[in-house]
Amino acid sequence: MNVTIICVYKKAALIPVLAFFLVAASWSQTLIPVQGANSPYDEIHPVLAPSGDLYFTRAFHPENPGGPENPGDIWLSHRLTTGVYDTAKRVKELSTEGFDLVIGFPDANQVYVYHSAQAKHPSAGIYSYRYKEGSWQAGANVEIPGFRPIGARVSGRLSQDGDAIVLSMNSFGSYGNEDIYISLKDESGSWSRLIHLGPEINTPFQELTPFLSADQTLLFFSSNGQGSQSSQRIFFSRRLDDTFARWSSPLPLPMREGRGMTLSYFTDGLHAKSFMTSTSSSDGYGDIFLLESALDVPILEDWPELSSQREPQTERALSPVPIIPSVASVTEPADVSERKIPDLVTDKAVSVPNRGQTRKDRLLDRFAVFSITSLRGDSLLVLTDESPVDLFDTDLAQATLQVPGYLPIRLTAGDLDGDLVGLVPARSEARMLLENIQFQRGSTQFLDSRSEAEVQVIAVFLQRNATLKIVLEGHTDSFGNVELNKKLSLDRAHAVRDRLVADGIEPDRIRVVGYGGTRPIADNQREEGRMQNRRVEMVILEE
Repeated sequence: MNVTIICVYKKAALIPVLAFFLVAASWSQTLIPVQGANSPYDEIHPVLAPSGDLYFTRAFHPENPGGPENPGDIWLSHRLTTGVYDTAKRVKELSTEGFDLVIGFPDANQVYVYHSAQAKHPSAGIYSYRYKEGSWQAGANVEIPGFRPIGARVSGRLSQDGDAIVLSMNSFGSYGNEDIYISLKDESGSWSRLIHLGPEINTPFQELTPFLSADQTLLFFSSNGQGSQSSQRIFFSRRLDDTFARWSSPLPLPMREGRGMTLSYFTDGLHAKSFMTSTSSSDGYGDIFLLESALDVPILEDWPELSSQREPQTERALSPVPIIPSVASVTEPADVSERKIPDLVTDKAVSVPNRGQTRKDRLLDRFAVFSITSLRGDSLLVLTDESPVDLFDTDLAQATLQVPGYLPIRLTAGDLDGDLVGLVPARSEARMLLENIQFQRGSTQFLDSRSEAEVQVIAVFLQRNATLKIVLEGHTDSFGNVELNKKLSLDRAHAVRDRLVADGIEPDRIRVVGYGGTRPIADNQREEGRMQNRRVEMVILEE
């Protein structure tokens, strides 16, 4: 029997690979949600202003222009005298119809903001704003030679001293997806041509959310490369000389919590505060967390002492780097430890010898009530324990057996003529992959009648189990635009929900979430793995 069922697990503690990661302070870090900033929408890329106020990007909020279609506007949460952050408000003058992101504050009254290309700013770029008369006033474009992002998604930060900008973007010199670059301010106040940080930092996968420490010796970033091809993790690397061309091999930060393509970490030296973003406690969207203290980073013996003086950056650019295909050859199996599947909790299998009984008799020997759903052309055939016996003698290959109190189970040819296996109880947190629900590429339209019939199978399941509530999870692979993937996965989960409601299921029994590519179950570097990751899953919420 070919049945794909996934059960919810409790995340196991990560196994440290290097002994020096066993730093008690790091492992015991508590993530404190920034309540005033977080919402049911997507919060990413927090930046502290010199005043201590928190600026960040919020996507898909109804107050953004375009509402759920808006990829991200600038929002502000003021730091109160009590130390907490008040309820965030949208900063209209820093926001556009496109994707907006704060890069940093050169001083208390100036901010750099990235805007993707749209009507207000036809070319993507970093723009300077001045705070005057109670609001932010638009200024000049920040000219950075070589800043030519492909696509709207850019992340990055201004260094604490205001003399360096680290950026993540897909560009003409990237290795296939987003890579990390740096631009340095020279003595005249001009910015250098972007420096690609090279193959020690960048991979053919995605390097995102870079942050440079106050002394500019440590680089923090998230990546689904660096040996973690199936999930995003935060890494750090040490600059090995007084240039920005040589870096130590990146190592993962010792963190228990945190996941998702919005994963980031930064420490604000001016206010002695450390923040991170993660989807670990939300419905697939980023939230902002305050850490009790900065994470401990070990000092390795082979790390050299670096001069506090940078060499001049007047004519500084690395030689062009080759463009590597975005899909690399991966010989090692993907690290999918974050999605370990435990042993299933099932009823024991019951063997029923075939002694001339009809298929219906064999089912009734075990189940007092059952149904079998099978696709016939464009319609769904539903057989129950009250259906005529001769209907069970038709071709039921690829049909689905449903028993009240259990998850639906896929049947293959011969299953009803041989032994019957155990079923998985429909208990809280049980999970099932809806493998036959497929969508047209880049769309929320079902691929074919088989996909629509699979939704009807779930409708029958919910009708037979009237007290159950479920959540539908939409997932994509991890390639492409992160936020668009997340939105597409949510829209597809909504499409399944809408069809279930049309089939008579009460809407309050169905929740939907979209995780984009943040929760893979297979290797994203192989096409077959990406196909498995583009999926819809059903999770039981309540019995």
